[in-house]
Amino acid sequence: MNTVFEVSSRSNFRYRLFGMFLILSAIALGLSAYLNVQKLHEQYNDSIKSQAITLWRGLSVPVCPLVQAQTRGVLATIARRLIDADTRNNRLQSVAFLSTDMAVLAQASVASATPESLLNDSTPLGPAVSFIRPIALTDQSEPNGFVRLVVSVKELDPMKQNVLVNHLLIWVGMALLSWFTAQWLSVGVQNSLRSLEEAVNMLSAGKLDTRLPGSDSNDLAPLITSFNRMAASIDAHLKELDHKNQILERRVFELSTLQQAGRVINAVLNLDRLCEVIVDTTIQVLGGVKRCSLMLADRNTAEFVIKSPKGIDLETLPANRRVPLGEGVAGKVFSSGEPILLNDLAEGEKTLVLDSARISRSSICVPIKSNDEVIGVLSAGNKMSGEPFTANDLALLETLASQAGVAMKNARIYFDLDRKLMELGTLHEVGKSLSMVLDIETLLNLILDMTTRTLGGVKASSLILLDEDTGQLQVKVHKGIHRNLVNKTITSGEGIAGKVFAQGLPMLISSPPIGQELTDQVTNTAIRSSIFVPLRIKYKVIGVLTVADKFSGDPFDQNDLEILVTLASQITIAIHNARLYEDLEASYLAAVRALANSLDAKDTYTAGHSERVALYSTAIGRRMNLPQDDVRTLQIGSLLHDIGKIGISEAIIQKPSRLTEPEYELIKTHPVRGASIIEPA
Repeated sequence: MNTVFEVSSRSNFRYRLFGMFLILSAIALGLSAYLNVQKLHEQYNDSIKSQAITLWRGLSVPVCPLVQAQTRGVLATIARRLIDADTRNNRLQSVAFLSTDMAVLAQASVASATPESLLNDSTPLGPAVSFIRPIALTDQSEPNGFVRLVVSVKELDPMKQNVLVNHLLIWVGMALLSWFTAQWLSVGVQNSLRSLEEAVNMLSAGKLDTRLPGSDSNDLAPLITSFNRMAASIDAHLKELDHKNQILERRVFELSTLQQAGRVINAVLNLDRLCEVIVDTTIQVLGGVKRCSLMLADRNTAEFVIKSPKGIDLETLPANRRVPLGEGVAGKVFSSGEPILLNDLAEGEKTLVLDSARISRSSICVPIKSNDEVIGVLSAGNKMSGEPFTANDLALLETLASQAGVAMKNARIYFDLDRKLMELGTLHEVGKSLSMVLDIETLLNLILDMTTRTLGGVKASSLILLDEDTGQLQVKVHKGIHRNLVNKTITSGEGIAGKVFAQGLPMLISSPPIGQELTDQVTNTAIRSSIFVPLRIKYKVIGVLTVADKFSGDPFDQNDLEILVTLASQITIAIHNARLYEDLEASYLAAVRALANSLDAKDTYTAGHSERVALYSTAIGRRMNLPQDDVRTLQIGSLLHDIGKIGISEAIIQKPSRLTEPEYELIKTHPVRGASIIEPA
């Protein structure tokens, strides 16, 4: 099928070229024949016209009298003589002499003549040409008649045919020449076109390095040059398009990754988990890096807190994962708020603040901002591919950092809200729990437990109360590694606890610089992070509550201080209520003892009996591990178990002899009497 198509294409090209040559030669020869015939017409017309005028001028003077006299016979003879066929080259077909009114006076014509009249004397019509001229003695005189000469033009047709035949023969020769020329040109052109076709097919098949050999002597040299230029241009454009397509695919991947990362990041509300997701997303967006870390700024301590380090030897990190705020590239980014892109770093340049870490040869570091405030730094070093970071990588990381800043802000808001809710719930539970406990010793231990739970766990806590009798502060309860601090005394104004008690103002100590730590007078140790809160009731400070070092390692902040201040107010009220209850209970026991003593005063025989019963009963109750409230109830009941005897006559109670039956029955009613006496209380 392809061969037939190829042969057909070649034949069509040859025939079309041949046809084009034929048409061009026919047009050229046709135009030439037309011009030659026109020229022949003009020459022949001029010849017969000149002959007729010469004859007219020769006849005009001699025949003028004859025409004037209308001598018909003589004029007829002259006419016959003029058309005599024996005269050489006589083209006259007819001669007629006319009067002034155009009447025929005499006429003679050859047998085959067919004269025709003409409207003018310049254009030939038919096989003959007619000329009418006036006959006068002079050119200025009036004509005496007219002469009509009809001249044959039959000789013109063979001459025209001869011209046409000659041109036809020439056209046949040119047709043969055109055929061979078309053959020759078609072979040369088609060979070149075949090479061009093969090159185009190879170019279409993806062989973009295809080029046609050619020289200036080649007829298709401009076409070959244009093709080679086109192939080179296509090759360059396709390579550029492929490069742009790769860039576009990379951009699409990066944008889709950023979009997905944005959804993931914004869905995470736990700060630690969020930091890990941000670092993982950074590694993914940059196509894989050897090192990546996120550092959050702690402005209180002027330190970076390293979060979720990847690709970093954890042994090179400080134990608390904190490094100074102003060192290295991260410190520059934090202070300036502008990103930094570094490639081929000098050996002395530090990309991170870790002295023992391997230096990155290519590093990128961007700030993480929240409300235009730099809250951290996101850094990456050394691509897995070995390529340097680009401006596009920097733009991607800046976009990711802006999303991270918003997500961190949301996480902090959520954390603060969740923390507030937890704190409020805890404070509510603490308030309920404290209001239900009136035993001072149990209450103080419960206070420290509640405080530790509210702050999320601390390593040490103390409750220091004022001893009204000595005027000294005394450690009532302490929880931590120092178990022997209970009952330790502190003078007002001495140490941090004494100063807080004396001034009545809380104090927050949050990770002071190394070497500048304060000393806790209670534990006699350096203070890294602690809170001291005075316990105030109305205008009087009754003690100090202290906590030190969170289990999480985070320092205490202002929010922790506010919680502890709020908690301290509840603690103070609970302690005050417990003390009031103790005072009330002491007064109550004093009243009970007074009743018991008044009963013993009525019966000297049973003096001290109620106290002894109370002593033995409480001792037995404690040995039985009864609850403290039951022991206290047992003590009161023991003291008042004989209170019903108050309503019985002293004569019966102090009767030295045996009681009568009625008296004994009366004595047996004293428990019921006692119950009715103390029932209202």
